[in-house]
Amino acid sequence: RCRWLALWPGSFPRKGNTKGWPCVHVATMSAVDVTNVSDDEATAETAELLKSFFEFHGAIRKVTVSGTAACIQFADATAARSALLFDKAAFLGRTIGVAQASVEAAAEKVA
Repeated sequence: RCRWLALWPGSFPRKGNTKGWPCVHVATMSAVDVTNVSDDEATAETAELLKSFFEFHGAIRKVTVSGTAACIQFADATAARSALLFDKAAFLGRTIGVAQASVEAAAEKVA
């Protein structure tokens, strides 16, 4: 099921006038990508540390670590937006980058 996402207040389409409006799964908007997590291949311990580090922002559904990057899926979009505040934060002695996961990438990680 899809829901409409608005870019600004009042931008929802009127009933029956939905042509050209994007429909995105809300679940895909609740993920962030984290870069520079570790020097080399991250471990399961790194995933647990990331989960503990980011739980401050809200409930986490899943942490996926791949190489030196990770994707964190939150239970809701508000938590993901809050997690963006950790961009350029120190994690395990490294400065991490935190960005909203792209819709396409998040959809692949959810599947």
